[in-house]
Amino acid sequence: MLSFLRTSRIALVGVALTLLGSSLLISAPVLASQARQVDATYRIEKGQTVTGNLYLNASDVVIDGTLNGDLVAAAKSITINGTVTGSLLAASPDITVNGTVEGSVRTLSQHLILAGTVGTDVTAVSDRLEERKTAVIGDSLYFVGNTVQADGQIKGDRRTFLSSDLPAPTLAEELYAAAMAFLGLALLGLVVYSLEPQSETRAIHDRLKADFWKSLLVGVGAILLGPIAVVLLLISSIGRPLGILLLAGLVTFLTLGLADAAFFIGRLVLFRVAVSPRYESGVFLLGALLIIILSNLGLVLVASLIIAAALGNRLLGLGLKWQLPLTSRRG
Repeated sequence: MLSFLRTSRIALVGVALTLLGSSLLISAPVLASQARQVDATYRIEKGQTVTGNLYLNASDVVIDGTLNGDLVAAAKSITINGTVTGSLLAASPDITVNGTVEGSVRTLSQHLILAGTVGTDVTAVSDRLEERKTAVIGDSLYFVGNTVQADGQIKGDRRTFLSSDLPAPTLAEELYAAAMAFLGLALLGLVVYSLEPQSETRAIHDRLKADFWKSLLVGVGAILLGPIAVVLLLISSIGRPLGILLLAGLVTFLTLGLADAAFFIGRLVLFRVAVSPRYESGVFLLGALLIIILSNLGLVLVASLIIAAALGNRLLGLGLKWQLPLTSRRG
């Protein structure tokens, strides 16, 4: 279990950086002309100058000219060959800085290449950092990831936190982490099912068993597309309130899905045993324990798929609740 948690520290830092970027998007005073969504490549040509902060969601972003302001971007790839006079806040699988960013650089990526000049500091979460000999960083560099090539010039501190640097967990640490995870899941189930009628809980899990594959498809779709929809709404000044509500809804339903997954697994194991409603809490605890064991055995994907199906089942249930009043009104 700790080996899974140890690897997840990188992801947790990435989530923190993403939330930081979201907070900047929410708080920044964005004019409609400065926020753009482009299906193709957004490019500032060489010799061209754009003035003002730029908030982009595009297929690819290429800056060959000059941007007088900050660049906040999410894209498949982001390349800076020219000059950004402000700071760079970016999320993309591939980010390359060949030119100049006069402010700071904050990135979340799979592969980050620094080959140009950064005026102040760099904070990066990435699988791989390639810092070439031509790179010049005016302040400190903070990197969290797996591999780093450090050949550039840094005027401040260089602090790297690599997954390989984390110490191997002891057996006692593994057991403690598993116990804490089980306790947290048990408390989550206690809260969820104390607020929900027992009959409704059973109906939810019966529907999950009957429509598992449909629920799985909906749940995976929500996990993949939900965060993208949140970011797109947050970029738009009009859609920010809806984006915040959607983010809160995703977190809520994912929490409910985690509790439902534990109960569902417990009922699967005891499918031939007639369990009294008085002992259904024991069924949930059994399922929670099995989720921890699956994670500890490296079968995180199996547990994740069941959680995704439980999330989709909750969303389908919400759709049914909305459909019933509409049907009754038409009748």
